[in-house]
Amino acid sequence: MKSIYILFLLILFSAKISFAQDTLFMRNNTIILAKVLEVDAKEIKYNRFEVPNGPIYTEDKENINEIHYKNGLKDIFKLIDVVATDTIIKKQLKAMNTKIETDWSKYRYIDNHIGRKEASQLLLASNSKTIINLELKSEKARQLQYIGFVGIGFGAVATGAWFLGGLFYNNDAIPVGGCFALVAIPLGLTGIINNCKNKAYKHDAVQLYNMKY
Repeated sequence: MKSIYILFLLILFSAKISFAQDTLFMRNNTIILAKVLEVDAKEIKYNRFEVPNGPIYTEDKENINEIHYKNGLKDIFKLIDVVATDTIIKKQLKAMNTKIETDWSKYRYIDNHIGRKEASQLLLASNSKTIINLELKSEKARQLQYIGFVGIGFGAVATGAWFLGGLFYNNDAIPVGGCFALVAIPLGLTGIINNCKNKAYKHDAVQLYNMKY
């Protein structure tokens, strides 16, 4: 009698193993008996239990509450975690486009507006000597371009001297204005030239950066 009872338990245990399956508990309260094939960040791929070698079904993770595997393990998916994972994946996909978009003085990076300093940091972190040298030249030219503002001041003084000299018929004001003009013109030209250099170097650095990345 005891041996019959043990045999019965063995048969029952074997039957349980042969009919074991994975179970998907959906958020709409339905239950799917399945053979889970793959679980990734967004989707679950499975065969239906009744057709284990049939078509492969795909279900969004956000539609699944939990999975009970035939070995007794469980996967529980909190909706907030699924949404957060999806957001991270989208950000990672966007980050794949790492080109710097520029309209000479305005910059965009990964669909966001960035300032000159942020663009400069990206270029200097490129590990390319050519890009880094171009960016350093651009920054040096940017600093030198402000000499032009000094030239504007000298030009204003020259203009004022000429105006007052003509207004009061003071011939002494004309050479004074000329002296200031002689200083203002090269300073102004220096500012303009360096402004152009700044933009040209920056443009070339960005072009090379985009070719690299």
